Amino acid sequence: MKELNQFLETIKNSQNILLSTPREMGADNFCASLALFYTLNKLGKNVNLLLPRFLEKLRFLATQELLDSVGQGNIVISISTQGNKIEKILYEKNSKELKFNFDLKDGEVKIENISFKMKEKADMIINVGDNDLIFENRKYGSPPLRGIVPKNNSSSLCEKIIDFLKYNDEKLIDKNVATCLLAGLVYSTQNFQNGKTKPVFLEKASYLMEKGADYPKIIQF
Repeated sequence: MKELNQFLETIKNSQNILLSTPREMGADNFCASLALFYTLNKLGKNVNLLLPRFLEKLRFLATQELLDSVGQGNIVISISTQGNKIEKILYEKNSKELKFNFDLKDGEVKIENISFKMKEKADMIINVGDNDLIFENRKYGSPPLRGIVPKNNSSSLCEKIIDFLKYNDEKLIDKNVATCLLAGLVYSTQNFQNGKTKPVFLEKASYLMEKGADYPKIIQF
């Protein structure tokens, strides 16, 4: 419980959070990562999601806001498009420079409409593992700690996150979060048809549907 309380306290005291995922990931930790993104976003945190790749069958779980936050770099270039219509953006890169070419349908882009901003460094890093989370408090340089203490012998990260959110504040489990977690359970258990499906999975699936999880949409995709 000590690690879990530290995990919650670090989230509370952090504004910029880096959510890092493994290079090789399955449906369980993919869905768990998306659920964590939506949860942290709901708490008002600035979340940068490092996601090496999307599992195409689960792409339907991603909102545009999440897609815009995937793999963001340290520099943000903003262009005011008020009164302008940019149809296409191309770039040229060589050893000396990087050029951006804009195809404008209407209007023009003036130098005063372009701004550059360095993104703030992460206060907290959460690394998503196969069946647990490891976090670092970057503000105080604390050593990495495991974030979710399992309450049972489950090997499912989605199941542990359900328990974690219920322990912390189950109001955080909205439709997006519930659908991501249920998709992880459905995908991992072949829609609860494989021989490893435990009764607790069915109980948690029922709970997630009560919280708004879109089961028909999951089955559709």
